[in-house]
Amino acid sequence: MSELVDWVNQEREAGQLHPLLIIAICIVVFLEIHPFQDGNGRLSRVLTTLLLLQAGYAYVPYSSLESVIEQSKEAYYLALRQTQGTVIGIAIERIPEHLLKNVHFLEERHAFREFEFL
Repeated sequence: MSELVDWVNQEREAGQLHPLLIIAICIVVFLEIHPFQDGNGRLSRVLTTLLLLQAGYAYVPYSSLESVIEQSKEAYYLALRQTQGTVIGIAIERIPEHLLKNVHFLEERHAFREFEFL
């Protein structure tokens, strides 16, 4: 767990990866580590909320990850099962260069915008 926290902090400081990508990788790895006997899913959603807020996504308190997951529970758990064993086996620092280029391209095109409320 300490390696994961260190990685998240290093990537935030480096600023090479988009915050949403850092958060997604962090959560997948957290769920792969499965540090507790029970409650890892709930804690992952709390952790997601915390990381999104820290990254500046101010809309998070006005939405509910729990309700989104409840509406598509089968797809959520299928996605989790499909990611298990994939990220840990890959050195995170070796994320393909083309992925990083795509993130920068999308950032330039403003595809990663914060939600705006009227």
